[in-house]
Amino acid sequence: METATEGRESNAQALLIGLPLFPLLVLAQLFLFVTGAYLFGPEWSSDGALLYIAMVLGALALAQYALGAVPEERRAAYRARLVPTAPVLEGAAQWWAGFLVTYAVVLVLFELVMGYDWPAIAPTTALVMVYFTVFFVAPSEELLFRGVLPNLHVERYVLGVPVLLVASQAVFALFHMAAYGGLGVSMFVTFGLGMVWVFAARRLSLYATMGSHAAYNLCVLGVLTGGV
Repeated sequence: METATEGRESNAQALLIGLPLFPLLVLAQLFLFVTGAYLFGPEWSSDGALLYIAMVLGALALAQYALGAVPEERRAAYRARLVPTAPVLEGAAQWWAGFLVTYAVVLVLFELVMGYDWPAIAPTTALVMVYFTVFFVAPSEELLFRGVLPNLHVERYVLGVPVLLVASQAVFALFHMAAYGGLGVSMFVTFGLGMVWVFAARRLSLYATMGSHAAYNLCVLGVLTGGV
């Protein structure tokens, strides 16, 4: 016969296994938005954090609007396509898998194949970038550009090409125009990464692409690549 203690432990385990991870990320965003300047000093970008919080809210609002346009019996499946999530333990495992695989691939391609000169970055700036990338940039951009936008039910095909999917990743690349200083090769790399991440999110979840996105950004910024 199960004791009260065993019952509480099994309930806690069930909660941990079934708890969605994305709401925890949203709470982390709100916490860092309020406390970031205190924790990290003047290098913390409150305006940037606010932008990414607005991106999350906009993506969720768009997803809710899109759900209202499909029959009720299809909404659960459609919601899972718009926001591909996973339980917290599975999601965390996917995040780390995406992070580590991407870290290894970027090191091989950029350093051994391309001879890329990693940028130098101050340790204090690196710490801010880690938190900002992991909790704001990767989750917000993945939700909008790999979750909601490429999976809207208004998709149309031209010569077999999914127009909305391709267009959403083109917008993702253009979103980085200021960071790259204009159009260039980096834009095409970003577009290609976006296409890969769309299919990874559909096959696994957004957590896998969040980890991959975070690893890529932290590598090219010099945080994970000896530039600190």
